[in-house]
Amino acid sequence: MRRRHGILLLAIALAACGDVEGAAPPASRGTVAGVGVLPDALSKPAVALDVPTTTSSTVPRPTVTVDRAELLPIGQRIEGNRLIMIGDSILASTSRRYTGEMCLGLVPLDWAVEVDAEKSRFIDFGTRVLNARLDPAGGVDWDAAAVFLGTNYGGDIEVYTRELDQILGRLAPRPTLLYTVTEFKPNRAEVNEAIRSMLAYYPNVQIIDWAQITADDPSLLGADGYHPSPAGISRLVLETAIALGGAPTGEGGDCLSSRYTDDSAGTAPGSGGGRSTTTVGGTRPRVTTTTTTAAVGPTTVPQGTSTTTGPAPTTTATVPPTSAVTTLPVTTPTLPVTTPTTTPPVNTEDPEQEP
Repeated sequence: MRRRHGILLLAIALAACGDVEGAAPPASRGTVAGVGVLPDALSKPAVALDVPTTTSSTVPRPTVTVDRAELLPIGQRIEGNRLIMIGDSILASTSRRYTGEMCLGLVPLDWAVEVDAEKSRFIDFGTRVLNARLDPAGGVDWDAAAVFLGTNYGGDIEVYTRELDQILGRLAPRPTLLYTVTEFKPNRAEVNEAIRSMLAYYPNVQIIDWAQITADDPSLLGADGYHPSPAGISRLVLETAIALGGAPTGEGGDCLSSRYTDDSAGTAPGSGGGRSTTTVGGTRPRVTTTTTTAAVGPTTVPQGTSTTTGPAPTTTATVPPTSAVTTLPVTTPTLPVTTPTTTPPVNTEDPEQEP
């Protein structure tokens, strides 16, 4: 009995001191004083997670649910009136150097509008503009934004989605209008899918579905199938004006200048018809008069003139235009179909650089 007890004690002592010849050492496991042996999963060293420093749509994050149909116009949700608009030639067609329609439509609603848009620009153009025009130090700030980028698309949806996500992340929490693009090529459908997906992450974003609007009414597009026609330009401004509503300041709007006026990536636009008058929320005080001397014989009399004919050469008397302009508020903004001052840019180069 004593012998068996001594053998047992010897075996315990050997196990405590280390290994027994021919036997594998026991697996090392972490311990905590007063607790005992840790489970294997918790005894492993910590692993640093590779988390991107910039926001990306590929990184899971909480989604948001916003009933955007119930949203008030943007002007009723902010305090200032400064609006930055970033885009390619679709938006450029509304800028000061072409039709001027965006300013004509929004300035009477008291918005201070800057249209930063150039021809043949891809999604990275938005980052370039924000790097220069969005100054966190306070040099330049904006109360609201609009982004129309995606008509030019390089074919890599991950790149497009990531850059769009970063642009919207920098603009947040400012209310931001995001336009879908006309699906003149099949792969623009995936661009629009990426655009619509941003609603799940940005409660400040609302979409103007230009893809659906132009699909429902092809007359809003020009012959190339993606640049807006004169009617399309007016409709684009109207949809923007409805989403914005009136600016809250009541101090009067302004058509701000832009440094982004380079359309050298495509064919230089030619001259077109006279600048139109866009009316949103009232009558735009804009009167244009022309005095013309008619020739002898049958002629077409221009509007605003009266002509008396007889044996002698024709005498033309110019009727002065009415100078009084009455501004009346309306519930729903209306825009006439108009002819732009300058034909919007038309591209004849790389087919992946349409507008």
